[in-house]
Amino acid sequence: MKKCFLAVIVAILLVGVVNVNAGSAAVANLLDALEKDYIVDGKTVSAKRYSGDIEAYVQKYEISDEHANYIVEKINYIVGLAQKDKATSFTKLSSDSKKEAVKAVRDIKLNTSVIAELSEDGVLTIYESDGKTVFTRIVDGDRPRKTGSDNYVLVAAGFITVLGAAYVTKKVAKANA
Repeated sequence: MKKCFLAVIVAILLVGVVNVNAGSAAVANLLDALEKDYIVDGKTVSAKRYSGDIEAYVQKYEISDEHANYIVEKINYIVGLAQKDKATSFTKLSSDSKKEAVKAVRDIKLNTSVIAELSEDGVLTIYESDGKTVFTRIVDGDRPRKTGSDNYVLVAAGFITVLGAAYVTKKVAKANA
């Protein structure tokens, strides 16, 4: 099963939010927003497979009511972008919506203790509270992936290029001697 667009939203919430009462209504609302099903273009999109990570994060870091409410707003905004574009994954968003989603994650980083980065190609990296150690990295399931064979082709092409350059250099040196 491909990782869905909602996985990006869930990952946003897993990062460095500090000072929370885990039993608060706002945090419970945040957990509900992360674990509920959303309908996008007639398909159910869910992040329930990440509920273990969510629980681990909430146990490790406290989340303030203010931060939890802010993140829920951003989740709803990103879900709205997906519904508007009928995008069930990050890669299916329009370029404008991708930029808006990246900006929403940046806003979370700037306005809460969550340290996260979302690239425009669908890679969400969430950091521990130190801002350096990766807590989790989520890659959009629809994003094309490299296979190991690509590396062999690049190495072979590089080797042939070096040999060709050496041959041409030797030939030019002989001609000029």
